[in-house]
Amino acid sequence: MSLEEGGAVAAKIIDLGLAKTLGESASELGISLPGAFAGTPEFASPEQFAGVGVDIRSDMYSLGVTLWVMVTGQTPFRGSSAEVMYQHQHVPLPLERLKDVSQPVVVLLEKLLEKDPGRRFQNPTEFLKAIPVITGAIESWRKITRQSLQQTPSSASRVGTRKPPARLAPKKISVARLPVTGSDVFGREEDIAFLDDAWANKDVNVVTVVAWAGVGKSTLVNHWLRRMAADQYRSAEFIFGWSFYTQGSSGETSSADEFFDAALTWFGDPDPRLGTAWEKGERLAKLVAHRRTLLVLDGLEPLQNPPGPGEGRVREPSLQALLRELAAFNKGLCVIATRIQVADIADSERSSALRRDLEQLSSDAGVKLLRSLVEKMN
Repeated sequence: MSLEEGGAVAAKIIDLGLAKTLGESASELGISLPGAFAGTPEFASPEQFAGVGVDIRSDMYSLGVTLWVMVTGQTPFRGSSAEVMYQHQHVPLPLERLKDVSQPVVVLLEKLLEKDPGRRFQNPTEFLKAIPVITGAIESWRKITRQSLQQTPSSASRVGTRKPPARLAPKKISVARLPVTGSDVFGREEDIAFLDDAWANKDVNVVTVVAWAGVGKSTLVNHWLRRMAADQYRSAEFIFGWSFYTQGSSGETSSADEFFDAALTWFGDPDPRLGTAWEKGERLAKLVAHRRTLLVLDGLEPLQNPPGPGEGRVREPSLQALLRELAAFNKGLCVIATRIQVADIADSERSSALRRDLEQLSSDAGVKLLRSLVEKMN
């Protein structure tokens, strides 16, 4: 509205999205009914369709759709209005359409287009702070993770920003039973980012790193642990690592009983010898699962069935109970390194348990490794 000469009031339309003719009622457009939607479905956020309160985070989602159109030429979801509404609320993003888009831009789009408002940028300021990270990664040909955008976790009801709390050192750490590996890692950026994302995702309880001997799964996990240690283990309360190969490649292994006696004692169980094997597994799971614990189990394959009937199934009832409970209730993360996928938690894959198959290093990574070795020798 504006005041013209002579005191006349003039109305000026600046957004035609909700314009209607004089013959249309507001109810026909759906803009006066509680919980109803009005707007352009292709660019609207999931919460707008749900009839709940919306805030600036809904605009962040719409910005994400706009950026998607800028890089692909089309909106992420298409179809009838009803189909588009459903897709925005329930269907994963068609990321295959972004195969030719720079990886940092893909991460940015995923962040903006989170269906849960609490996992998006909470306001334009947070978004603007992330832009230098995105542009820097593009210019240096680096890949990034969502965590590298340094988003401060927020509840769904909070829109403002808050200074992140200082990370406290872990209460207890035990990694002496993990194998000693080299410190140099080449060509594993995506695998490290995968582990970073798994630790940050509260819905991921178990990660299995699968590869044949010599590919470097233990080296990868140890390198990731060193990165975690440099960052105060990112709010982990307890860190417990165990390798079932007691003497590296010599073939000697530790038993499930040895592991449970040590782990139950370390986590404070009053009598590790009490109960059946299954009960011990459940007790350790309760001690681990309800704390922010990083549990690393390296070289699990000696306790798994080899290829054939029951391939990958853990033979020990205590470990069966532990892994199944962790896959269901863990508040931290259990990282398993093995040559065979763990069949006992296969039903949880794509939900609380994730699998990472390591490939042989590329020739470029091999060249970098050799160059590093030569430099050290000189």
